[in-house]
Amino acid sequence: MATLKPTILLIPGLWHTPECFNALRTELEEYGYETVSRQLPSIDCTDPSKHSAQSDADFVRSQLLLPLLDSGKRVVEVMHSYGGIPGSAAAYGLSEEERIKEGLKGGVVGLIFVASYVIPVEKTCSTCDEDTEHPPMVGFNIEENGNCTISPEGAIHHFYNDLPTKEAQAWALRIKPAAFPVLVSQVHRTAHAQPVFRKRRSYIHCKKDTALPFDLQKRFVAASGIQRAITLDTDHSPFLSMPKKLAEIMVEQIDGFA
Repeated sequence: MATLKPTILLIPGLWHTPECFNALRTELEEYGYETVSRQLPSIDCTDPSKHSAQSDADFVRSQLLLPLLDSGKRVVEVMHSYGGIPGSAAAYGLSEEERIKEGLKGGVVGLIFVASYVIPVEKTCSTCDEDTEHPPMVGFNIEENGNCTISPEGAIHHFYNDLPTKEAQAWALRIKPAAFPVLVSQVHRTAHAQPVFRKRRSYIHCKKDTALPFDLQKRFVAASGIQRAITLDTDHSPFLSMPKKLAEIMVEQIDGFA
């Protein structure tokens, strides 16, 4: 009997909601994949002091991954930008192989990072590349209430620089505040460092990225030992700039996890 296609769990990055994945989800569903995505609690929150990278990871694990796995689903996590930090932490110990050994159904069968942070537990978003000078983020601001924001101009420059102007402007207006503490806090563990995921990891580079520069993405891949890496000639948000091509590449990578 043919193995059922895994469910794809899409984890957005900072300032973004699952709405940004709509076009990609449509493409993936054309391939026959079920997709799931939820907004991280640190996005558009009322009390930023209550949020951290680990609390986002706890949410992904308890509210998204475990319900899917306990219902028997095989899951591939697709993580964008900051989403790679809580996403990897959430999947720790939940591989299909580990769950089978525990007599449990379901399991995580692959990790796909899209222009994403892939960092060890001792690092954070703010310390992962502190030895390299990068220009300051355009339009970034830390608010008095503890949220951090990015202006529409900054969002267009960093996230949507490969989109038509009107489309980029429209997406820039959808940006939400994010809890600043997630940028400076660590997670407790990471699935991408587990040997069981060594051949079940993939990275999709975005060459025109000005939020997470291409050279930094390549250093993440080299440091983590990820062997499968594909480069798209686009900006930080390929789910908007080239959703059809991104879906095609993701399906190829998922086929390789089988």
